[in-house]
Amino acid sequence: MKEIWEIFFKIYLYSLFATPVAFLLLLSGDQDYIVNRILTYYFLAVATSAFILWPIFTIVEKIKKKKTN
Repeated sequence: MKEIWEIFFKIYLYSLFATPVAFLLLLSGDQDYIVNRILTYYFLAVATSAFILWPIFTIVEKIKKKKTN
């Protein structure tokens, strides 16, 4: 289970770093309609997952620290 969380957390962090890039590409307006739709949904998905998953990861880390201490 720990390995699954680590893989998921890495993907989550990579998507957080990719969000500003996707947002800048979205604002540039040089892409066609399909690419803009894909970037819009990607940006919204990452932003939503950040708001939902960040407290969950914080709680999991607090529980881990309590178990190790």
